[in-house]
Amino acid sequence: MPPRRAGCTCSTGGGAHLIDLAGGKATTVVEGATQPPAHSPDGARLAVTGPEATAVVDTATGDEVFRGPAATASSPNALALPAPDLLFYLHEEGIVRADLSSGEEPRVIAPPDAEDRFGEIAVPPGGDRIHALIDGYDDETGDYRPELTVWDADTGDRLPAGEDPRYVRGIAVHPEGTVVAGLNPEGTSVLLLDPETLDATAELG
Repeated sequence: MPPRRAGCTCSTGGGAHLIDLAGGKATTVVEGATQPPAHSPDGARLAVTGPEATAVVDTATGDEVFRGPAATASSPNALALPAPDLLFYLHEEGIVRADLSSGEEPRVIAPPDAEDRFGEIAVPPGGDRIHALIDGYDDETGDYRPELTVWDADTGDRLPAGEDPRYVRGIAVHPEGTVVAGLNPEGTSVLLLDPETLDATAELG
């Protein structure tokens, strides 16, 4: 079996590389990487994005299995690889869903309003739903407010989640998909949220 490799981003070279842990050889995957990489839960695949493209590679062989347009969001959570053959990433048109096993063209899940934009995504292992921050436009302040939303990853439909909007400044999902964590709007504490209702179950800090 080929040696397992590890992905990393290098700030000096600006590229994303696979490093052979046995021999130390580095292979550039994407030049000028702009986001932290995303690993599949089993470590078999690595997704990276740069100014020109988004790519997924096999971490054992170094073979590229997908290449598409670059992610456009400046957020550190612009990529998700919840399964070896399922990629989500942010693009200017919405959330791109690429099924790497089917060979079908990637689909785009668009935000509900033309003035809205997705700011971050978090997808639990298996990829059945997407937690996404929508930077909705506030007419009164002229600012964008990040609202946490839930989407069906297969149909692209927005799912009902709680009676009131849930505003947070950053999101992460538990490896088992049982909890979503988000920084409160003031940046003073972390909220632990039910992944379906978005109700707060605990507050840390």
